[in-house]
Amino acid sequence: KQKAYLSILRRYILKSCFRKFRFFRSEDFIKAQYSEFEKNNSVSRTRATRELNGHLVQWRFIDGAKFRVSYVRRVLAQLNFETCGGLKAVLDLGSGSVFMTLALAACFPTIKIWRGIDLTPARIIAANSLLADPPLQDLRHATGLDEKVIAKRLGSSDIKFQEGNILNLPYPDESFDVVFSAQVIEQLPRDYHRAFEEVRRVTANYAF
Repeated sequence: KQKAYLSILRRYILKSCFRKFRFFRSEDFIKAQYSEFEKNNSVSRTRATRELNGHLVQWRFIDGAKFRVSYVRRVLAQLNFETCGGLKAVLDLGSGSVFMTLALAACFPTIKIWRGIDLTPARIIAANSLLADPPLQDLRHATGLDEKVIAKRLGSSDIKFQEGNILNLPYPDESFDVVFSAQVIEQLPRDYHRAFEEVRRVTANYAF
């Protein structure tokens, strides 16, 4: 684990300190990158190649998704407990593949309003396709819930995804009890403060 950590740390130090390792993730770059990704996207079959201890390894998207779902699920459960089940609306900031949003909506049937926003038009098209035909087997793997339970809970929730920029969120002030984001803010280091200001504006209670 220590070697893995050092390998990741070394890569990010190089990117931070030396210009030749840097690149600017513009809005056009992000749209092009994720539009290409969505052409062959499958939650259970998609694999990514990463460097680990000097070696290239592959990991399944579903395994990473399950880990992220379990973490956000624990945080939401604690917040829901603290508010005595008072959470009613949640925003996924940079919803991407929307697997996280669907999994959480299945885990928290008392939270009825779920929204996801993403910069890439192709991802919103894919999101609405998944919403219409949820990947029940993958959701079962990530949540531990029965597929029939998942389908029923998703069908009774108000779930919507839309294209938009997190630097200018298309929602009124204090629209959501919780706003969360995973693997998004770090992609805009020059504008993260603007993103945080928007999150603060649309959040009534919590953000993580």
